[in-house]
Amino acid sequence: MAIDPYSSCPCNSGKKHKFCCMDISTEMEKIGQYLQNMQIKPAMKLLEKLYEEHPRRSWVVNNLASIFINTGRFEDAVGLLSDYIKVEPADGGARCLLAMSQFNLGGYEGAKKSIHQAIQKGAKSHPQILSWLLTNVAEQLWNESHELAARQHLALAMRFASDDAKQELFMKMLEYEGDDAVPYPLRGVHMLEAYTPAGTEEEAEYRKTMQMSMFGFFEEAASGVKKLLDHHQDSAALWQNYALLSAWDARDEEPARGFHEAAVRYRESDEKKALECEVLSQILQHRTGEERSVVGAAVYSVEKLSKLLSVLDDHPRMNRLELPPPPETGHHHAPVAGYHVFDGDFNGQSYEAGQDLSTLPTIIATILLIDADGDCHLHPELTLTARLGANLQDARILLEAAAGDQLTIIPDSLNEQQTEDLPKLFGQIRRNVFYSPKTPGLVRLVAERQQVDHFVNNIWMNTEQKALNGKKPADLVGVAEMKLELTAAAIVLDVFAQSAGLIIDLRAVLEKLQLQAPEFSKLADESEINSLSFLQLIQLDLTTLNDEQLSRLFKRASLTRHHDLVKRMLLETMNRPEVYNQVDQGQFLHQLADMSRTEHDREGTLAYINKGKQWAKTQPKAFEAEMEWELRELVFRLDDPTDPELQPLLERINAIYIRKLPRLKGYLDSLLTSVGVTAPWNQSDLLGTGSTGGGLWTPEGQTAGAGAGGGKLWLPGQD
Repeated sequence: MAIDPYSSCPCNSGKKHKFCCMDISTEMEKIGQYLQNMQIKPAMKLLEKLYEEHPRRSWVVNNLASIFINTGRFEDAVGLLSDYIKVEPADGGARCLLAMSQFNLGGYEGAKKSIHQAIQKGAKSHPQILSWLLTNVAEQLWNESHELAARQHLALAMRFASDDAKQELFMKMLEYEGDDAVPYPLRGVHMLEAYTPAGTEEEAEYRKTMQMSMFGFFEEAASGVKKLLDHHQDSAALWQNYALLSAWDARDEEPARGFHEAAVRYRESDEKKALECEVLSQILQHRTGEERSVVGAAVYSVEKLSKLLSVLDDHPRMNRLELPPPPETGHHHAPVAGYHVFDGDFNGQSYEAGQDLSTLPTIIATILLIDADGDCHLHPELTLTARLGANLQDARILLEAAAGDQLTIIPDSLNEQQTEDLPKLFGQIRRNVFYSPKTPGLVRLVAERQQVDHFVNNIWMNTEQKALNGKKPADLVGVAEMKLELTAAAIVLDVFAQSAGLIIDLRAVLEKLQLQAPEFSKLADESEINSLSFLQLIQLDLTTLNDEQLSRLFKRASLTRHHDLVKRMLLETMNRPEVYNQVDQGQFLHQLADMSRTEHDREGTLAYINKGKQWAKTQPKAFEAEMEWELRELVFRLDDPTDPELQPLLERINAIYIRKLPRLKGYLDSLLTSVGVTAPWNQSDLLGTGSTGGGLWTPEGQTAGAGAGGGKLWLPGQD
């Protein structure tokens, strides 16, 4: 389509096209058509020709640079844009593209100066390119475990995004805030603390510092606050802001130090702020330096895949994994086989209730094999991953000794490292032992609880921690001057347990340490609702909220994934009829039943299941709703195959549901076989010769024979 001569020029100069790039209009239209049809080569060829004739034309340079970026030619893009910016330093689009190119080559630290220049020059002229750049920065920072910096850059990206993109970025923000693998105090909003400067000159300097932070110049803002700290070392607010700005700048050591200095200064004036700053300090300290847990890899070229599989299948310290079949199209890198590597001989033994977990082999490494595809992989490849150090070294020795000349190491692969979500200390909270597939769920839950209790009482309590001045928690019981640090350490224990999907009794830990649990706080002001950090939210007294406040905070509470907070929120909502009647009560009861199961509270779990059944009777499609709750009860009772109520429940399901939904039998047979339970309908011919086809029965349909329509049948645990 021809470009309207009187429309704004596509080069974003602000001029009419007729008075700007009209002389290359034909080429611009042709290049636009090429790009729309994904014809990259002819578009690049025409752009390169145009560039020779118009090396200072913004539209030409920026489009050519964009193609370089999209095809991975980042160095070419940097060279092109650097030369252009020397003669056209005010081109905001070129600044954004240069920052993107340098970011892809050198990461955030290497591109920081260019990113700041892109914000300065491109905010008004090219806000969408700038938003795209900042979104990419946020994603990489998140993947590098700089969550505070990632969230702040994503918030900055939202400021410059189009209305359509804002919604997408908002969903990305919710994804970040709901990532329960990340310690919950690092998720959610974090606000700079109010500070009152001393004198007019200092006020002007501080205002300038805060303006820099608003536009993403976090390094400069942190430096500005550091200058003020040279004269106000006792200011807790300045130390807190210095820590936060340093964290937004993706610094490693400074945020932990700054938060600790703030905590020490808040100690006498504001216990809650002191505790939050100390918790943040200790979390960040555990995730930097030697306290990080790092996963390493070793990639090998495989001589003959079938021969190697035979060797690994027969190895006493390896167990083959059940992998899903690779997709029929795409995903050429899907593994064709995988193995767990154990620290001792593996014989498939099952875990019995009460057994010492130390008698079971621990998984120390994972092996995945990819077949040759004639494209990316000329030879089959094997990837071995394990924690850096003894685990990876031992697994490599074991694998290479077993495989012999079947494997050839790819040296560059040894440099591939990735930080684990859990630091070294907390990586011990769960031994990665092997359970046979038919180990009952209740037995696994009890074993998990034993592991957690052992870790808390024997390992954590007696391990020296840098945040505790090199002392063990057990050595600091009753030491008044370390009360703040020790309380924070107990909360950090809870934080990393939650990240591992486990629950500890924090109040019991604090009691053992002779410490008081932090008191719940009241919402001081309505405006605080959206500015509460996740740690502040967890310490909120929910009973003091009105119905509207409770409803507004419910979604944010759910994002924390904090067991105690979510359960308190659910129970408080159930006690408020005006709020409870507006929610999905079935989902509420299901979540409460699951949480009670996690707490090993069988009576509580069954109580919520029974409430769910009563609720189901009131629903328009009562049959389906009641069946779902019966199946939830079945899944729960299968945790303990000796449960005396299990067989009566199966007989009831057979009599009421399988007779009308024959397809259900196949699903249940698979479920029961996986835990070693024999169904009553397989003990005698209870079903007769009825049809096994059919779709979902409904009261309106009355029939569900072999000719009924198909469709996937819902089962508990399926999303």
